[in-house]
Amino acid sequence: VKSTVAKEDMIKANLSCRDLLDEARNYHLQLNMQTVRGSRVFVLVRRGIALAALGGPIYAIGGLDDNSCFSDVERYDIESDRWSAVAPMNAPRGGVGSVALGGYVYAVGGNDGVASLSSVERFDPHLNKWTDVREMGQRRAGNGVSELNGCLYVVGGFDDNSPLSSVERFDPRTDHWEYVAELTTPRGGVGVATVMGRVFAVGGHNGNIYLNTVEAFEPRMNR
Repeated sequence: VKSTVAKEDMIKANLSCRDLLDEARNYHLQLNMQTVRGSRVFVLVRRGIALAALGGPIYAIGGLDDNSCFSDVERYDIESDRWSAVAPMNAPRGGVGSVALGGYVYAVGGNDGVASLSSVERFDPHLNKWTDVREMGQRRAGNGVSELNGCLYVVGGFDDNSPLSSVERFDPRTDHWEYVAELTTPRGGVGVATVMGRVFAVGGHNGNIYLNTVEAFEPRMNR
């Protein structure tokens, strides 16, 4: 409207037409503001984000576009149907893994635009603050993350060269990471969920092909 219609000589010469044009422009600006404030869009256009739900709200964490990785975090409140920004992470993380555990939202690994990360941080919604916690043993991005029995499991992913089969477990009560049984095949970009006391790893890429296979980890038997 502004770039085309407003430049017409007939519009510029007619006060009534200019008033109508201003009214139309204000109407569309109002619609755009409602869309940004509502649930339809993020503030940032991005991919490779992680999602976690904590106490009702949903957190959209990190991600990347074609040029850079992001530290931004947005929170969606279901009751008010609104997105809002919260404190950014301490590091940009594209392809990050996330899970809610013990009243915190964890951001695990990812890529900062230069290299895959072994660092981990967690968000305290009461303080609106991210704090670094103990690092993993392996740098990874595109990893899956899930929670089981009060522990955080990080599964597969990519280092800077290849997909990974390693799996690590973090116990926040002891602030300790340990390796558990590996996947039967490397899986980067893997989907992970906890169901009935087991951690499932679904799909991913093994370095040669995309996978349709699924495997499950049983913590009592470590396999």
